[in-house]
Amino acid sequence: MKKYVFSAAAVFLAVSAAGCGAGGMSASAADDIGKNKAAEIALSDAGVTQEELSRLYVSREQSHGLTYYEIEFETPESCYDYEVQASDGLILKSEADKISSGGSAADSTGGAEPTETPGSGTASPAPSATSAPTSAPADSGSQTPDGAALSFEAAKQLALDRVPGAGDRNIELELDHDDGYLIYEGEIHYNHMEYEFEIDASTGNFIKWSEDYND
Repeated sequence: MKKYVFSAAAVFLAVSAAGCGAGGMSASAADDIGKNKAAEIALSDAGVTQEELSRLYVSREQSHGLTYYEIEFETPESCYDYEVQASDGLILKSEADKISSGGSAADSTGGAEPTETPGSGTASPAPSATSAPTSAPADSGSQTPDGAALSFEAAKQLALDRVPGAGDRNIELELDHDDGYLIYEGEIHYNHMEYEFEIDASTGNFIKWSEDYND
């Protein structure tokens, strides 16, 4: 597996060039959006501009027949983790954490308020988005992944409905493949409580729900 690291000054040039090596797939391929496009989609969803980046990683992954791009990037205030479907740019996973003054990501259960979770269509409060890329699909959160009947946004709302008062900034959610089944896995951290859950992506039924008190 190759992982690419770029400076903020030349991030998109480097991402584009990295896709031309052996084992990579050109962004011009009909069934693959390419590393450059995948990075733009993630940055746009997070409300982060190129100028705000301090670090960006992009790698092309395959799991259970699904090809996607794993994208990790940082600003001075926050770090982000995305998975973007290679075929159409659908966001499969989005997470954001605030970076503490010591330079590491703050634990959302330890008193530091997490940033707005990307995927909700709004920018996180940490970075000030002034000219985010506009080429990403505007309704990616409402699209349904290949093989699933439940969209990312619908699964997120199902989980939040179980925790009155919790919002986008309190939830982490990703799509996983388990023995051929598509499952949404996630956590909600709210009011000193931690909720872990799994949702069947084909039926919308909760497979798992657990609650723990965090002092």
